[in-house]
Order: sequence, then C-alpha cells, then structure tokens
Amino acid sequence: MKFKEIFNEDWSVNWDFLLTISPFSKMVNLEQNKEWHKEDCWTHTRLVTQVMEKILSINGIEKGSEEWIMCIMAAICHDLGKADTTKWSVEKNDW
Repeated sequence: MKFKEIFNEDWSVNWDFLLTISPFSKMVNLEQNKEWHKEDCWTHTRLVTQVMEKILSINGIEKGSEEWIMCIMAAICHDLGKADTTKWSVEKNDW
C-alpha cells in the first residue's frame, strides 16, 4: 500500500480504498454506545473526517499540506481499535 492511495487526486479521502484494509472494513455496521454515537463506527469516522476538513478549510490549512494530511489521518484513524475492543456489556445493557 502506498500512502497516496488513501487520497484521491483532489485530496478527498478514498473511502473505497480504505474499505479494502481490514481494520477499516471491520468498522462497517459496528455498533457503538448510543449515548455518544448514534451511528455505526464507519459512518462516525466519515463524519469526524468531514468536520476535520471543514475546520482545516476555515483555518486556511491547504489541502495536501503536511499539517492537513496529519490532521485528516488523525480523524480517519481515531477509532481504528474499536472493532477489536468494542464488546456488549450485559451489566450496562450497551456497547
């Protein structure tokens, strides 16, 4: 895998490519604690990344710059471990 494959030519995230990577594909339909996240983990990750893109744009951070790439990658990867750590709690009756 090449890092550049994560992004399209216009620096938008190549979500289809990310789904070919196991830790990301495991996020699809992965339920989360409804108090904090109404959506599945994959949808949540995409929403967080969209918000990060807006924040960077508002602050004049250029797409493709080192700072932009680091911040977008942080948003994309922030929940990577959830698929392996999210478990149903009988005690809490929640994830």
